[in-house]
Amino acid sequence: MLTIELSALQFFAYHGLYEEEKRLGNRFELDVTIVYQPGYFPPRTIDDTLDYVSVYSLIKQVMEQREDLLETVLHNMAHSLFNTFAPIHTVQLYLKKQQPPIVGFEGVIGIRYSAAREANENV
Repeated sequence: MLTIELSALQFFAYHGLYEEEKRLGNRFELDVTIVYQPGYFPPRTIDDTLDYVSVYSLIKQVMEQREDLLETVLHNMAHSLFNTFAPIHTVQLYLKKQQPPIVGFEGVIGIRYSAAREANENV
């Protein structure tokens, strides 16, 4: 098994329950950890491994789809990763909203989501 990580990915998106979030958007940071079985080990070509450029492209597409809840965003992301990339065994996602609309709050709000292919029926 191999692990790839895409860390501190930056996005501007329109996820949130409140009208202000839907209208103005927010900054998000995402950490992604994927455990996968390469087609050949050690990998010698990009076809033997997981192409992180393609992984990022799919993640970006999911982040562009507006959702009220971050939990829904992460569920959709994990589901898309499993359906697109057969070698993936597990996915761990950590999505942080950089400026949550909470009066007087200083910090970030984050959601962690983990899923394994064996349990993908409910991912």
